[in-house]
Amino acid sequence: GEVLVREDEAAPCLFYLAEGAAAIRREGVEVGTLGPGELIGEATVLDGAHATGTVVLAGNARLWFIPAAGLRAWLATHPDVAGALHEGFARALRGKLASANTRIADRAPLS
Repeated sequence: GEVLVREDEAAPCLFYLAEGAAAIRREGVEVGTLGPGELIGEATVLDGAHATGTVVLAGNARLWFIPAAGLRAWLATHPDVAGALHEGFARALRGKLASANTRIADRAPLS
């Protein structure tokens, strides 16, 4: 039940979910799930934008994380790594977008 990221707030950290699961909620409604190997906060951690959903752990989990400000400062001094990290974030976001599109397509049409 621990909240990692809150909707309409900047992500405090970049998280890597090594084990366990998390729910993504938008306005209190569950809109997705995350599992092992997924990144959390990658869409907003680099620019400080507000998260579009709340991420809550579903139970025991193992996480790796780095505070957002620390990550931004480190990347400023390691631009070669920043490019690779951006590419990884883009891949993760494409996967999440594809999953969301599939869920939306599977819903019954609105009447």
